[in-house]
Amino acid sequence: MSLCAQRQGSIILAAERGRGKSTALAFALKQILDAKPVAPGWPSHIVLVTPPRHAGEPVQRALNLLYASSGDACSEVGVTIDKLPPDAALARCQCADSAIARQTLLIVDEAASISLALLNKLRAVYPRNIMATTTGGYEGSGSGFAQRFTQHPDTILCTLLQPIRWAPGDPLEAFSRDLLCAESTQVKPGSSTTTAPAAARQSARAGEVIVAMAERSELANDEALLRSVFGLLAAAHYQTEPRDLRFMLDAP
Repeated sequence: MSLCAQRQGSIILAAERGRGKSTALAFALKQILDAKPVAPGWPSHIVLVTPPRHAGEPVQRALNLLYASSGDACSEVGVTIDKLPPDAALARCQCADSAIARQTLLIVDEAASISLALLNKLRAVYPRNIMATTTGGYEGSGSGFAQRFTQHPDTILCTLLQPIRWAPGDPLEAFSRDLLCAESTQVKPGSSTTTAPAAARQSARAGEVIVAMAERSELANDEALLRSVFGLLAAAHYQTEPRDLRFMLDAP
């Protein structure tokens, strides 16, 4: 809310996958829309930027649920929300008057999946911006993203620790994360493990790199190996999903 009252500034929202970043952005949008009628200088335009595969759907869906019983709040308060891919958002602002950019709030979801060069250009033309990023798995590049961007002046880093969809300490969350090997996806760059398929363990010598097939039966009977392999997949693949664990066990 304080960002809207300023001429410029950035907020970085960082969290692991599944914490509810998109829902948190929707809550922020609702607060902005609710305060617009009594807040002079509030943004009159909101540009929502997401990777092409999302097209703004998670944030928009959460916002629609928040306003399910009260209709279209955007039209009532005179605020427009445009969902644009990154390059279109940049081109739009570069072609528009600078005064329009000053009246616009830029919101970027899954910012770590967008190139830093493009994000820096967006940041330069949209003085007020919020960027949400994931910090786990392949998207762990988001950790570096957050660290680099918080070095800019007028930048605030917010970390979402408590998931929105779970109560604090909910045992069902811990059970589901363990069942789906969610903790295994938090592989840090440079970390190593001694877990390996049996064929690799039998033939490996010190300092030697061995490429070996992990058989389905081996993964099913060796939980440590399964977690290690799934963690490697998450570290090397964008947006690993629980169904990938099923695919791995069905046909590794």
